Amino acid sequence: EVKANGAIAWMRETLYTPLYRYSLKHRGMVIATVTGLFIITIGGVAGGIIQMGGSSFDNQNQSTVDIQMPPGTPASVTMEVLDKLEANGVLIGEEFSKSEGKEIVTSVVKRISSSDAGSVTINYLDTREREFLSTDFSNSWRKAVGQVPEVERINYVETSQFGKAVSISLLSENIQNLNLAVDEFKTELNQLAGLKNVIDDNQQGMREIEIQLKDHAYSLGLDIQTVMNQVRSGFYGAEVQRINRGTEEVKIWVRYSNTDRSSIGDLEEMKIRTSKGQAFPLKSIADLNYTSSLSKIRHLNGQRQVTVEADALNKKVDLTQIKTEVVDVILASILEKYPDINYSIGGHGERKAEAVTSMISIIPIILVLLFAVIAFTFRSFGQTAILMSLIPLGFIGIGWGHAIHDTPLDMPSYFGVLALIGILVNDSIVFIGTLNRNLKEGLIYMDALLKAGISRFRPILLTSLTTIAGLAPLILANNPDAQMTIPMAISVAYGLIISTFSTLLVLPILLSFANDIKRYKVKFKTGRLPSREAVEAAVLELDIDAQLATDGQV
Repeated sequence: EVKANGAIAWMRETLYTPLYRYSLKHRGMVIATVTGLFIITIGGVAGGIIQMGGSSFDNQNQSTVDIQMPPGTPASVTMEVLDKLEANGVLIGEEFSKSEGKEIVTSVVKRISSSDAGSVTINYLDTREREFLSTDFSNSWRKAVGQVPEVERINYVETSQFGKAVSISLLSENIQNLNLAVDEFKTELNQLAGLKNVIDDNQQGMREIEIQLKDHAYSLGLDIQTVMNQVRSGFYGAEVQRINRGTEEVKIWVRYSNTDRSSIGDLEEMKIRTSKGQAFPLKSIADLNYTSSLSKIRHLNGQRQVTVEADALNKKVDLTQIKTEVVDVILASILEKYPDINYSIGGHGERKAEAVTSMISIIPIILVLLFAVIAFTFRSFGQTAILMSLIPLGFIGIGWGHAIHDTPLDMPSYFGVLALIGILVNDSIVFIGTLNRNLKEGLIYMDALLKAGISRFRPILLTSLTTIAGLAPLILANNPDAQMTIPMAISVAYGLIISTFSTLLVLPILLSFANDIKRYKVKFKTGRLPSREAVEAAVLELDIDAQLATDGQV
């Protein structure tokens, strides 16, 4: 403790005090430097050096791949694809085991939910026992598998409490244009380097055969109902008799044998009989069209809705830049081509918009309450306004702190700003309170300002250092569980570095500038330039109290 006090005293006497005196003499240079740093920080955001809106993933203890084969795919073909996925996943697990120095895969689960759909899940060690993120494993797995042309849809499942990186719902009453727009939109998203797992919720159902009678079929006395009944009876079966066996009734159905109903060719060649007993191949009296229908149809506000989603490639992807590209370039081009298409944004963009809206509604209330409390405490709106003006300077530390750790600013970062505001306001209150107390004790203004900084250096610095030291293990942690809280810790720690500098150097300079403004305001009105102390609220309050005491004695 003695060494710590000695180190702080040395810093105060050797580093801070000379710099503080120099700053008070060169106020314009300090303000210009701080303003320049703030502008450079804004430029860093605009230039992409400081990334905004980074993606986030829930760090799970498993990685899953879901596949959807073309409707009607035999289960054996689906299983072959799942076997390929499993083999590649196991190889990736072995690679990660070598880098971790221990076996990381605990089990592999392969499922077929239907003949044309299935999934493979690789379970591995708990987050506390490994260093890698689940998204790292999924990305390596995806790279190892490569393209799977026989699969209609493949999804390396990623989850995030903040929603998908991209989630856009396309809306229209024109089904044909909607489907064309969805296909074009997915193609464009697949070309963006920062995205993966581009899928939509337009799930295709089983393949269907549409039978449309030719004109001469009607002249034979046939109609669509008669033809469909015969097709159904031949392939599905028709009940021809019921037999009673004791108390049970047995139904007897007749249909084609397996060899006569196992292919599309069998359907085309099946005989359709007319009312006169004539028989004609189905393909000679009808056109057969092969289509597939949707298994799910979604609507929003009376319009057909198709949602296209995609995951970010990794947590370093700048979702703000992705959103700008998607909305301003890709969607703008699609809407120009298909003017009857509308869209709505969901996923991460929607969650972020909700968070920003919530903060916009809450932060002004917090700032107004802070302003009111501080103003009533100091009885000075000017000092309170100067204190509040320091808050934006914290963004200098927040921005470059995220850049140093190669971490984009995201919603957790903004939550850290709220904590930072509280610490900054508290330190500034301590400084201004000391200044006012010095003035009431009769010190001249510049001496009171200098003494306030020197005397408050130790508590303000210790508050900052202990907070930063407490957050350092979290910022530097390799534990995957800490990934969601690291941006918040960076905001507080690095913002606090700049806030401490602002409180100890910028705040007294702004207070001295405000003192000059008040003095020259009085001179403009009275023609006399008052002393620095005479225009300060603390001294005026002291004079009022003395006058009241004198009046009471009289």
